Amino acid sequence: VNGVSPSNPNRAEYLFDHIDIPAMLNYATAGIIFQDFDRWAKNFYVYRDTNGSGEWWQIPHDKDLTFGNRFYDDEISGDGFSFESGIPAARRRAHPFQGAAAHACCGVSNLMIDLVVNDPRTREMYLRRLRTLMDEQLQPPGTPVAERHFESRIDDLVPTITRDAALDLNKWGAIYGVVRDFPTAISLLKSNYLDERRVYLYQTHAVGGPAGSVGILDAQPAGVLLTIGAIEFNPASGNQDEEYFEITNPNPFAVDISGWTVEGAVEHTFKPGTVIPSSMTDLPLHLSPDVNAFRARAASPTGNEENFVQGNYRGQLSARGETITIRDTDGNLAASTAYVGAPSDLQQFLRITELHYPPADPSV
Repeated sequence: VNGVSPSNPNRAEYLFDHIDIPAMLNYATAGIIFQDFDRWAKNFYVYRDTNGSGEWWQIPHDKDLTFGNRFYDDEISGDGFSFESGIPAARRRAHPFQGAAAHACCGVSNLMIDLVVNDPRTREMYLRRLRTLMDEQLQPPGTPVAERHFESRIDDLVPTITRDAALDLNKWGAIYGVVRDFPTAISLLKSNYLDERRVYLYQTHAVGGPAGSVGILDAQPAGVLLTIGAIEFNPASGNQDEEYFEITNPNPFAVDISGWTVEGAVEHTFKPGTVIPSSMTDLPLHLSPDVNAFRARAASPTGNEENFVQGNYRGQLSARGETITIRDTDGNLAASTAYVGAPSDLQQFLRITELHYPPADPSV
């Protein structure tokens, strides 16, 4: 609580050293796709990976007020509610930064979302991850109905649910709002939520959109290239857990590398929500075999420096020199480099010349 507090002068350091940024990006942006506006100060758990990275993230709970449901009545909306017409647009529940302090309608904010949204580097990551999930799940306005993910899933489920929905309504009535039959409710879910939500996110808040737009990025182009920067294969401490290499983004836009892979010298698959911000931020991704060892390094780069570090990769960077290759989810080459090693005398000249096996049985 103290770490994510706006009063913490080292809040940015806390963000990069103690928050699982990819996991928080996923949690925060997934909630924007289905408009989870009831997660300011409740309806989530906070979890710390105590036996692993030591990082915190949020886990969702109680998702009834989603997909345009406001609770107090049966109004369904993907771009705001009629009762919020007097609230500034930036604070309405539909807003893409909903939950952050400046975008909470009711004066209560989710400080972990606020932390991610307010740092300009993670805000870039947020907007890129949001666009990825929009394209994968929500899909742009004009997408043929037969190709729409949500509508197709709804249509799959409706026949199974219809009979039980009628029995439930007959038994219990409506808890709040007006009474609607199930087919009408499903129609409103598609038109008043999904149709409105697509326009609101893809157009109202797009790059170059109207005043108040947060600038949700254009779709990530195919074949994006990255750069492999500094490589430390021989840490001065002698602790190989402190080795690392940098991955930099030379593009003027953030790049989502969820599911991309590293092969060659070491092996790694980037977890969902991993985004490298644009070249303007000068924030490379440091890939490490042990993020805790990286943050405990005596020399820079280390902890308390606002470094973005991910791990833990499999293998070890050889002092004899190797090739590091990064591929996107389609298998396209995104970056590759062959580094020249600097093996020690032992690594160059020590040889195993004889093996004795098996040993004799013990005499006693």
